[in-house]
Amino acid sequence: MKQITVGVDTNVLLHYGQIKLLDWRKIFEGITHLRVLVARQVQREMDDQKDRGKGYIQTRAKEYQRLLLESETNDYAVTFEHCGVEVTIEFLRHTRSSDLDNDLFDLTSPDQKITAEYYRVWCENPDLVVFGNDTGTIMAARDAKMSTARPEPAWKRIEPEDEAVKQLREENLALKRQVGALPKIEFSNFCAEIVQRVPVGFADGFDIHEYLRDLDGRISATTFLASVDDLIRMYGIEARDPFGLNLTGFGRTKLTERELDRYEGKLADFGRFFQNMAPDQFLSSLQTLATPYLINVDVANVGTAMEERVCVELTRHKNCTFWSENDYRYDNSWGLSKPDEPKPMLSILPAIAGLHGVHDRGTPDHVFGEPEVFERSQRFRCKSILHGHSASIRAVIAYDEGGENEPTELIVSISAMKLVEPITRKVSFRHELAYFDGGDIDELIAARTTLMDDEQADILERAIRVGKDGPALEP
Repeated sequence: MKQITVGVDTNVLLHYGQIKLLDWRKIFEGITHLRVLVARQVQREMDDQKDRGKGYIQTRAKEYQRLLLESETNDYAVTFEHCGVEVTIEFLRHTRSSDLDNDLFDLTSPDQKITAEYYRVWCENPDLVVFGNDTGTIMAARDAKMSTARPEPAWKRIEPEDEAVKQLREENLALKRQVGALPKIEFSNFCAEIVQRVPVGFADGFDIHEYLRDLDGRISATTFLASVDDLIRMYGIEARDPFGLNLTGFGRTKLTERELDRYEGKLADFGRFFQNMAPDQFLSSLQTLATPYLINVDVANVGTAMEERVCVELTRHKNCTFWSENDYRYDNSWGLSKPDEPKPMLSILPAIAGLHGVHDRGTPDHVFGEPEVFERSQRFRCKSILHGHSASIRAVIAYDEGGENEPTELIVSISAMKLVEPITRKVSFRHELAYFDGGDIDELIAARTTLMDDEQADILERAIRVGKDGPALEP
């Protein structure tokens, strides 16, 4: 058995394909077990790319986030097997800067902060290898006498185009030279009528109070929050002033009793967030969440060649308006957020601007970009769709001045470079009033977290996936 421990740099997780599909045997010959450590600084950079990154950068970051979520039930570690190697990915916990070697490393540099975290592990496990493709990280590790390795040339950067897409693109180029190789754009899974269920009350026999208690329990079980004891172990607690004043200053390195008491109260409120919400208020929030319509338009290329300059246009037809992101996120903000952990003044480090070695390549050619907004329509553009592939857009629709009792209709059309004339369809929307039970509520929330702010959506998605009886519910 050959086991190796590596500490990875951010570039490794972003630029060499799916994390679970990396072939480590090409790097470490004869390996059977691999322990992959992910430093807290790397975790921060990956989390930043989940929202800020675009294209394949964001795809890799979201894959990483799913892996991190999976690890929460196993002490922040995930184990799987790939290509005959048992891989365990461990996410390192927060380490105080005072516990890192600030003489050997410049902790204000992201590259050196990553190396410093691995150096702390290396002192106890000198077999650790710093694995990255960033010169700053590698140089800092070598200066500290640590072992290093790079992914190239054993691995090739396959981003932003993986081997399957590359092969299809080459096939498309060959097909374009053949007579009769043509694209064919069409709607995929098109729905001419969208029915949205809206709760008017709770079902007979359904105990809403028990549901709210259960929802709070699921949130507590799936949301990591540092306890007061955790914070005391991490930062320590200031000794009480002999005169009882407990004065604080900017130079302190520990937490005060007042800060801890305040945080403990916030933890208690967070743990009873929905129980503190009256059932009528909760019902009203669900009704607001269910009121707008979500439309997903899937465009497929079922031809034998690539289609270019694809445009999907949504046009208001009857009693219809577009709901902006600011509007629906504001209306569906329930105030659910994790309590901020108190920190001593000296533990607040300067924000690190930018990431080293991470380049924003913009929206990929085969994905629809952000909409162009006009008075009565929205246009989504995609540079190209490969044959055998599809792309999709999503919009939020609300009824206009006619009110919810009047028909709401939207015109959807597709145009493309080789499409002789646009394909046009009409979509109708209507509400269906219903009495909701727990399953209905879970289903509604899971389907509509995109209408909430990111933090509230993340908390609820985790809780809803758990489900009342354990099985995951897909949002």
